[in-house]
Amino acid sequence: AVYQILWRQFEKPAHYYGVASEVSPQAQLAWFKHFFPAVSRMSILYSEMNVALIKEARETAKYMGIELNAIQIEDSADVQQKLAFATQNTDLLWIMPDSLVLHSEQTILDIFKAAHQASLPVAAYSAFYMDLGATITINADTATTGRQAALLVQKLLDKNTTIDRLCL
Repeated sequence: AVYQILWRQFEKPAHYYGVASEVSPQAQLAWFKHFFPAVSRMSILYSEMNVALIKEARETAKYMGIELNAIQIEDSADVQQKLAFATQNTDLLWIMPDSLVLHSEQTILDIFKAAHQASLPVAAYSAFYMDLGATITINADTATTGRQAALLVQKLLDKNTTIDRLCL
């Protein structure tokens, strides 16, 4: 099984702070458009945990002239059925961290197999997916994440803020 810890799933009590090691949908779409200027239609499978990110992505995609075919799944059994729809009439398949969509190793392999059969490039969020056939991955680098953490800590120290937990 594939397990992902997504900070957006948890409530954030007072005095808890963290840095997300992910690239915003806006930045990812900008990079996709930069490297693949002919892409005008993209598909992505997502679950309830990523509704807010998909909303951001839709707004950015519309601004950039990209038709975003965002297909919500209700449970892991939906992936196979909706994957067939996601690979039709699209120029690129986008994979986002979503533990319901990417619930097993076999499902991940099936996603790449479907993309390959449809001759679709796959854009993902981790270099891990390059070995599976992703065309491009956009991920936060360690140095950037470290700088963000340092700035957060400095800001909190400057304000004499109580820190119960710092998650990096």
